[in-house]
Amino acid sequence: MEHATDEEIERFMTGGLEPARFRQVLRHLLHCPDCQRRLGPLGMTAFRRSPRFELADNSVYDAVLDRAFGKVAGELARAEKEKARRERILAAARQDRRGIVGALDHDDELPSRSVVEVLLELSYEARYRDPGEMLQLAFAAEYASRNLDAQYLPALIADLQARALAELGNAYRVNDDFDAAEDAFARAGDRFDEGSGDALLLARLLDLQASLRSAQRRLPEAIELLKSLVVLYEQIGERHLAGRALIKTGINTYYTGRPREAVAFLRTGLEMIDPVRDPKLVLTGQQNLLHVLVDAGELQEARQLLLESDLRRKLAAEPLNLLRLRWTEGKIHAGQDKHWRAEAIFREVRDGFLEHEMEYDAALVGLELIEVRLRMGRRADVAELALEILETFEDLGVEVEALRAMRYLVEACRDDLATPGMAARVRSFLRPLDPEPRLQLGS
Repeated sequence: MEHATDEEIERFMTGGLEPARFRQVLRHLLHCPDCQRRLGPLGMTAFRRSPRFELADNSVYDAVLDRAFGKVAGELARAEKEKARRERILAAARQDRRGIVGALDHDDELPSRSVVEVLLELSYEARYRDPGEMLQLAFAAEYASRNLDAQYLPALIADLQARALAELGNAYRVNDDFDAAEDAFARAGDRFDEGSGDALLLARLLDLQASLRSAQRRLPEAIELLKSLVVLYEQIGERHLAGRALIKTGINTYYTGRPREAVAFLRTGLEMIDPVRDPKLVLTGQQNLLHVLVDAGELQEARQLLLESDLRRKLAAEPLNLLRLRWTEGKIHAGQDKHWRAEAIFREVRDGFLEHEMEYDAALVGLELIEVRLRMGRRADVAELALEILETFEDLGVEVEALRAMRYLVEACRDDLATPGMAARVRSFLRPLDPEPRLQLGS
């Protein structure tokens, strides 16, 4: 949220804020030294010392102020206790071979905010390693959020339940259960409406829903959600997260077939993100920009970015991402008519994907190989490769339209009638049908 106004600070101190706004201001004060200083010496003491607020001279303050400080004291004490419990459970879960189950065996308290947050964090950490485990942990977090004890304010419980439901929806998305994801997000929206109206929570919901729409290939809806997210983050002063949302907007725009427009979103997003805060995001954003620049025909800028970003070194320990980088490098050479270099790189990348049993990726690179060989006049070297690619698509069960386009190319190669443009059109046709888009930014 934005900094509290002077009037809100005064009403916070005297107990005149609406309950929902009181909680928003309180959460902001917990993390904002600037606003803490605006409380004055007494208020700063409240936020810097033990949460038992021992007033220097109670006679100076009226009963309303006492009640206000009592309320703040209770929230701060609980926040500190929850934070300590959360860290304790998380550390135990990471050390115990049984994970969260083992950690909770030694925690005999009722479900708390700490337990829910730990489950959500562990779920998020599992998203690439084990999607099934991600879903199980998210489900456990949502269940725990529905069984919290009565110590929490109703709006806080609603916020936590909305967050847990949204993360559960995201876990369903990662596991390709889009119907269950839709249901979870709908329930998350209902719980959010009963909560504090926290802007960052709303932003998280929009972000995850945009990822679902993207996975469903409802790209225009994803883009509209992301544009709203950019505005929201800018309103609350989160420039870095606004930049991240712009990068995601660029990725989705690219998949609608507008690479030049996507380049603009990606450039702006990269300028806004904080490299210290999230160096991995910079790396991912640069990879995506490089890929889209090539497709937009901006080969000179792509080549310059490849050299200046030092992506080869940064991705040395990530073989799959390094293969994709080499693939893009091959495209740059092909676009600059350095066909022999491009052909060698495409063969290397295709072999690499096959070694990793990534048949779809290998087939797409194979189409690049066909195109560049046709440009080199090597017509005799494409018919067998085209047939291999068709068989791969048939085995993978790609959509009928894609198979029809590929069969047309196979026949043209057999009859010595294939052209580079034919291979390029088949690649272009396959892009929106890609079951695992190359450009991604995880949620």
